[in-house]
Amino acid sequence: MSEPIQSDQFFNTRHEQVQHIELGKNRLAYFTTPYGEMNQDSIGYFHDPDNQTIIMLLADGMGGHSEGEKASKAVIQGIINELKSAKETGPIASIIEAIDAVHKKIQRNWNDAGTTLSVAEINDKTVRFYSIGDSPALLLSSTGEVLYQSNLHSPKDFALKSGLFAEKTIMQKEQDHYVSNVVGLDDYFVEVSPSLKLSKGDVVLISSDGLFDKNFAYQFVLPNSSYEETLQALLEQTALKSEHRHEDLFDDTSFLFFQR
Repeated sequence: MSEPIQSDQFFNTRHEQVQHIELGKNRLAYFTTPYGEMNQDSIGYFHDPDNQTIIMLLADGMGGHSEGEKASKAVIQGIINELKSAKETGPIASIIEAIDAVHKKIQRNWNDAGTTLSVAEINDKTVRFYSIGDSPALLLSSTGEVLYQSNLHSPKDFALKSGLFAEKTIMQKEQDHYVSNVVGLDDYFVEVSPSLKLSKGDVVLISSDGLFDKNFAYQFVLPNSSYEETLQALLEQTALKSEHRHEDLFDDTSFLFFQR
């Protein structure tokens, strides 16, 4: 007999502290809160116990755009609905087809809307990431070594990766917050990672860019310990600082955390 699917979605939500959910033998931590009155971040998760699959989703609506929160909500809803209804196609086809369907919906319904998207598809021993925009996706070892980080699709990050500009020069630019790839733009693209090995103690993290200071290098020291201690240590090395919302956050801030 099939076990029931578990899923949830959060739109324009204000969490005061980190939330936790049991997904079979695993635990998932999630958090989303606005910088101002409106939270343009949307998050969600999907757990199919029969296939031992957990999918974490995060969308950061384009700041300064009047329909950013609608775009981020639409992309999370669309993917989860597609995952629920998918019967014969695998997760890769379902996720990419759902993104394209939502992209077309955004363009049909709103003239001024776009959103980043970060997805982590976690199976028993592997993880695969799907990225659009500058919402980071990270795979960390139990001690904090960065095993994988998604490319951030923004002018500043492309410039830094080209090697033509120094980080100090780029960080002084007013265009620091610009994003060059979002769901809703005509020429958006999906960056798909390889299937990455997931070992015991490894951490999967997806977040909006508000979780981190405006830098380019992710460096962590983790205790190689339990879920609670690893999560707390990780958050103390972000802009959140603790499990409670930090008063100096400069942007809507959201994340989903999983430890094997």
